Amino acid sequence: ELGNRNGIYGRDFICVSEYGEVLLMDPTAEQILRAYPLPGLPPSLLVVTDDAIFCGRWGDGGLPDSMLCQIDRTSPDWTVRVFPWYMDSGFADPSEIYTPDNWTIDDPIDAAYFEHMEMTEAGLTVDGWGGRRVVDPNSLELQEPTQ
Repeated sequence: ELGNRNGIYGRDFICVSEYGEVLLMDPTAEQILRAYPLPGLPPSLLVVTDDAIFCGRWGDGGLPDSMLCQIDRTSPDWTVRVFPWYMDSGFADPSEIYTPDNWTIDDPIDAAYFEHMEMTEAGLTVDGWGGRRVVDPNSLELQEPTQ
């Protein structure tokens, strides 16, 4: 762990084995323009478009919460939506974890949707055990299931 363990996770300290971030690089890939920290939610999925970078995480046994993020490539704006697992969620008690203003914590879920993520004609699409869903590109809310 790094930081003050007596503080709030994600703000005062992090556990390095469960930390992740997305790095926005310059065109030469030699300099980091901006880092987007995701403590407790290391991304495992990435889709890049001309305007945005989308990332996701499918919760597992060690880190059960799932996540989607959208990073605007022309500004520092970004959005994160956390989908806490219905059991053992790190986001179950908001007083124990830091959640920035640009993060939304959904109600707990019992189906993982983030095994695969891609841009389709319908838009950003995720699928997994919970079926296939289109994602609202701004709010990152899951739309009704698709076939």
